[in-house]
Amino acid sequence: MTDLKEGVCLSAFWYSHEQCCWTSNETTFEDRDKCPQWQKWAELMTGHSEGAGAYVLNYLLYVMWALLFSFLAVSLVRVFAPYACGSGIPEWTLLIKTVTLVLAVSSGLSLGKEGPLVHVACCCGNLFCGLFSNRLVLFYVEYHTPWYMAELVPFILLGVFGGLWGALFIRANIAWCRRRKTTWLGKYPVLEVLAVAGLTAVVAFPNPYTRRSTSELISQLFNDCGALESSQLCDYVNSPNMSRPVDDIPDRPAGPGVYSALWQLALALVFKVVVTIFTFGMKIPSGLFIPSMAVGAITGRIVGIAVEQMAYHHHDWIVFRNWCRPGADCVTPGLYAMGA
Repeated sequence: MTDLKEGVCLSAFWYSHEQCCWTSNETTFEDRDKCPQWQKWAELMTGHSEGAGAYVLNYLLYVMWALLFSFLAVSLVRVFAPYACGSGIPEWTLLIKTVTLVLAVSSGLSLGKEGPLVHVACCCGNLFCGLFSNRLVLFYVEYHTPWYMAELVPFILLGVFGGLWGALFIRANIAWCRRRKTTWLGKYPVLEVLAVAGLTAVVAFPNPYTRRSTSELISQLFNDCGALESSQLCDYVNSPNMSRPVDDIPDRPAGPGVYSALWQLALALVFKVVVTIFTFGMKIPSGLFIPSMAVGAITGRIVGIAVEQMAYHHHDWIVFRNWCRPGADCVTPGLYAMGA
C-alpha cells in the first residue's frame, strides 16, 4: 500500500511497484523500476508523466493518500481498539492492530512495524499456540571485501553518534509527550495524526530518499554498488580500461550523482531525526526499530562514501598506505550503513 501513494499497477492493483515490474517482459535490469504495467497517478489520469503539471498532481495525490491512510489508522484505533496504539503488547487487539499498522506505515509516517508486529505475533500465538512461524530476513546483504583495522575509527565514531542520537531522541520525545498531555493535542489525537502525516508527506515528497518507504531506503543504503547498479549512490566515474569481475570493482572517484545523493541523504537525515521525535507516541500502531535503523544507515552511508573517497584520492596517506593500494577495492560504503 505504500506505493499506492505514487501510482498503481495496472495488471494487479495490489502489487507494489517492484512486484508489478517483476512480471514485465519489456523491462531490462538497468531499468527494472520502469515498466508499462506501472503508472504514476498523473500519467494514468492525464496521459503525461513529465512536466510541472504532472509533478504537482503526483505531489497532491501523494499527500492525499498519506492523509487517508493515517486517518483510517487513527480512527480505527480510537473507535475499536485504543490499546492497539504504540508498539506495546498489553491487550488482545489483533484485527485492529494488523489493519491500522498497514495503514500507518503506508501513510509514510516516520514509524516502524517491528514493535507492533511483536504485539501481532503475541495475539497470533494466543490463538494458534500450536503453530510456529518461520523466521524472515528483513534485509539480505552480501559483501566480498573485508574491513580493515583502520576502519575501526569511523566505526567507533558511528557508534558514538548512535548513542548521542538515542539520548537526543529519548529526551526530546519525552518532552514532546509531556507537552502533548498538557495541550489540545492530547484531546484531539486524530487531528494530531493528520497534521503530522500531512506535514511529513509535504516535506518528504521532493526528496526521493524520504519519499520511498523506510524499508526500501535502508535496503538501498545497505547494498554494495555492483557493475549493473544505476542508482545515484552508484554513479561513480568508471575507467574505460577497467576489466574487473563484477564482485571486485575497485574504488572509483565519485560522480555527480553521488554528490547529489549525499546532499539529499543529509537532508533526509535531518528530516528523519526531527519527524521521528514527533511521530512516536501518537495514537496509532508504531515501532521505533526501522526509523532508528534508517537514521544510522543514512549516517553510515555518508561516512562510508567520505572514507572511500579519502582512500581513493589520498591513498598515499599513512593511514591508507598499508591496506589501500591504488586500483584496489578498499572501502565498502554499504558496510558502514549496516554497521551504524
